[in-house]
Amino acid sequence: MTAGALPPSPPAERLAAWRAAVIAYRRVMRREGDDWRGRLEAIDAYLAVRPGDSPDEAERQVTRAICYAAAHHAEWFWRGVRYRPRGPHAP
Repeated sequence: MTAGALPPSPPAERLAAWRAAVIAYRRVMRREGDDWRGRLEAIDAYLAVRPGDSPDEAERQVTRAICYAAAHHAEWFWRGVRYRPRGPHAP
């Protein structure tokens, strides 16, 4: 993918897993604003649909799914989402 290009569409065989991952991620982000926990929930949701994939592959696919949803469905994806900074510089 080149800079500025939109992420590619999900492969047909992974569409249901991408959808489950994005919904799980968004649910956590709306409730808690915690990206890390959202990603963990998304990986679990992805693997529930595609249990034969490795955790590493699930993590790669979840990243792609979140990028795709944020780029192609930005209004829906970000509506109601909270973000809480973490770490030493967080308020």
